[in-house]
Amino acid sequence: MHKGFTIIELLISILISSIIMGLVYTLFISLQKNHMEIVKISDMYQNTRSAMDAITRDLKITGADPQLKIFSNTNPPIKTAGTDEIHIEMDITDLDDSGNPDGIISGTKESVIYSLYDSGNDEDSDLGRKREGGNNIAVSENIELLRFYYFDKDLNLLDDSTGKITTPDNIRTIQVVVLGRVEREDRSYKNNKIYEVTLASGNKTTVFKATGDGYKRYLLSSIVHLQNLNY
Repeated sequence: MHKGFTIIELLISILISSIIMGLVYTLFISLQKNHMEIVKISDMYQNTRSAMDAITRDLKITGADPQLKIFSNTNPPIKTAGTDEIHIEMDITDLDDSGNPDGIISGTKESVIYSLYDSGNDEDSDLGRKREGGNNIAVSENIELLRFYYFDKDLNLLDDSTGKITTPDNIRTIQVVVLGRVEREDRSYKNNKIYEVTLASGNKTTVFKATGDGYKRYLLSSIVHLQNLNY
């Protein structure tokens, strides 16, 4: 004779099922959170690397003259050498802005300016690239810090209290520092790190100090030796 469930057995069965469902749900939420965190960190890495790649690519061709015309490269191609902004020139196009190099590296059509700005008015900073007189175009998002260090031919650090190097024609090497961060804070994370880089001159310097917020950050540094100088 089949014996049916008692009330107690039924309640125990429901309780066990509820516990199992709760564990499954907790595991699902945990996996989802971990996945979202991995995506955020991956985006941070990608944004920071993209910012660095864009800047160093243009720095490597600063003063470049694909036409190899003698008259084109007699002036310093670094127009502004700022702590957090740089204005460089290279032979990008011709006078008609057709995209064909013409051997001339000076002028507004040949200028590129890198700096940080808020591209979407969302209260964070992004790396901007623009032609002189034009508008910023966002290269990478969530770039918290952009820093340039300038060195002469002997790798002596060129420093100026005004924040801009007044004699850019002495610059032979540029070190670029980019600090990216995740888009949103993690309330379970506290960042108190000190971010340092070793300069081309051999000295170590602090570029950023976190103050206990929930942002994870990624620091990159790259040294570029200018090759296209003819003065």
